[in-house]
Amino acid sequence: MAFNGSGTYNLPAGNPVVTGTTISSSTTNTTNSDIATALTNCITRDGQSTPSANLPMNAKKLTGLAAGTTAGDSVRYEQVLLLAGGTMTGAITFNAGQTISGYLPLTGGTMTGAITFAAGQSFTGTLPLAGGTMTGLLTTKELALTKTAPSISAGVLTLDCSLSNTFAVSLNAAITSFTVSNIPTSGSYYEFNLEFTADGTARAVTWTFSSVAVKWPGGTAPTLTSTNGKKDTFVFYTYDAGTTWLGFVAGQNL
Repeated sequence: MAFNGSGTYNLPAGNPVVTGTTISSSTTNTTNSDIATALTNCITRDGQSTPSANLPMNAKKLTGLAAGTTAGDSVRYEQVLLLAGGTMTGAITFNAGQTISGYLPLTGGTMTGAITFAAGQSFTGTLPLAGGTMTGLLTTKELALTKTAPSISAGVLTLDCSLSNTFAVSLNAAITSFTVSNIPTSGSYYEFNLEFTADGTARAVTWTFSSVAVKWPGGTAPTLTSTNGKKDTFVFYTYDAGTTWLGFVAGQNL
């Protein structure tokens, strides 16, 4: 009967024999044939045979596995990019048309080296998750920045840095203060663009970002354009999580 479907091999009927049993050709041949069938269904260690069905591992590991080198190969633990707590060094280069979906790296992982994206490539996911660190050069052929259009409410203009780094605002009321939230942590350079579109009325703007006064070149804030439909554009940056804000005029009366 070879294997019983659960991995157990049982000898066929007539076995085991006892002392004094007359040798029977039919019993012997049946036994030998059954053993041959069972052995044929086994995976040989030298690669002569291959599985004919999926192999359930019962929560066990494959150990001593060689590193994968070509498509279709299995990979070892340290080849996966990246498991929590793992480290990857070196450059990653993606050819045209390739896409990454997922996380690089997972929490606690560290990746060093360059990531280069050429035309037609995309990355979808988070880089990195909380606790991860990526160092090295990130090169991209094209960069699109997100633009939002917050409104002035009761004299306050709220700018959420997690939603955008380009803010297009209709200057239809005076601004007494700015609330700037979700600024990157100290030590990270962060900048955003602010575009005002005038409504034909001169509007006063107090340049304080969450109670921090913006520093302008020469110590003088710009005079805003009031002509209806004209735009003034400014660039602001901080490197200490908003403790200091520096402001510059990118263009006016546009």
